[in-house]
Amino acid sequence: MNIITKSANIASSFDLYKLVQSPERKKLTDIKGQTIELDKWVLYTEPGKEMKLLSLSTVDGSAYCTNSATFCRSFESAVAMFAQFGEEFHKIRVATGTSKNGRDYIECVVVG
Repeated sequence: MNIITKSANIASSFDLYKLVQSPERKKLTDIKGQTIELDKWVLYTEPGKEMKLLSLSTVDGSAYCTNSATFCRSFESAVAMFAQFGEEFHKIRVATGTSKNGRDYIECVVVG
């Protein structure tokens, strides 16, 4: 696994396991339209693959994963923007949209 970036509070291999390998993770698309409060997160790629994956855990103990390029891109962009000010965000909404080709997608919206 190649970690691109992660939350500062990932402190152990157990934290990382829960995010990237646990069979209890759910699809992020399962909570379209909902707002969640983040606990930990990691953006990574698997060996030999270029696709980015984002895994999130929430303060209530739920874990989610997505390979949505749009969601990963918007999340990574928000992380970089907040980092410029030495800040992190903790609430996001899983927003939905429809592409010009008629395909549904999810996007990350930071909630203040």
